[in-house]
Amino acid sequence: MTKMISGGTAFGGVPIGILVLNARYPLMPGNMAHAASFDFPVRYKVVNLPTGWWQDLNEEKYQTFIRAAKELQGEGVRAITTGCGLFVVWQTRAAEELDIPICTSPLLMAPMISKIIGRQKKLGIITAAGRRLKEPHFLETSGIDDTIPFVIGELDTCSEFMDCIRLQRKSEMDAVRFREQVVHIAEDMMAKEPAIGAFLLECSDIPPFAAAISEVTGLPVFDFVALTNLLYRALVPRMY
Repeated sequence: MTKMISGGTAFGGVPIGILVLNARYPLMPGNMAHAASFDFPVRYKVVNLPTGWWQDLNEEKYQTFIRAAKELQGEGVRAITTGCGLFVVWQTRAAEELDIPICTSPLLMAPMISKIIGRQKKLGIITAAGRRLKEPHFLETSGIDDTIPFVIGELDTCSEFMDCIRLQRKSEMDAVRFREQVVHIAEDMMAKEPAIGAFLLECSDIPPFAAAISEVTGLPVFDFVALTNLLYRALVPRMY
């Protein structure tokens, strides 16, 4: 049987496109902006928004985002994800404008995880947004409502995150210290909320420490890389 393949795109063979911010800080495997985080090829596109873009949302910023997404779509990727979980604020609108699937944030997994662990357990969300995550646009567009019990851990309390990533005052990252600080956030959350049944890492800078969180807490940890692997397997199902 002859397999017919049509043209129409400049590139091929890369199912997943990833929108990343034009940030200048050290990256390690496990970060969405580090290609070695994946066992399959990915295609990147920079979204030219400033650090802290989510603190002042407007139409101009959305147009910058969707323009980059459409460029990826035009280059032949079959689905898009991102390197910033707060892009979820534009999930609904972007999904309607694009012709391919887009998963803007691991926060989209929150309703599923809550079903998995049961409503008697709480979902521990570690986020770069801190308390601002509770602003209606982030939760609403993620499908998180008052039926989903959750608690928030703030990366703002992590000095390595603030100095290297948020404020970019340091050009070198102490990965060991960063890991210790992130694990401490998870431990502190559990000490305050023993009912936590799983962790969800909103920020794409902390999946490198998902294994450490799981080892210390004994709980499942969901993150951006896991979401991207799920999306890839939906596009490229394993042959048995």
